[in-house]
Amino acid sequence: MKKVEHTQRTEVAMPENLDRETISLSKNPEFLAILAESRASLKAEGGIPLAEVKLRLGLA
Repeated sequence: MKKVEHTQRTEVAMPENLDRETISLSKNPEFLAILAESRASLKAEGGIPLAEVKLRLGLA
């Protein structure tokens, strides 16, 4: 973990593999709502198998 200092003398210890964008998105209610809607859709309707995605993208 690395120590991050902020201008208001607040320190946060976080794993080194997390960047500011990841942290920001993880706290963003709009983004979290999009994720929840996507997960609900996947559960209700299913998804596309990886092999099909590769075919559609011309990777297989």
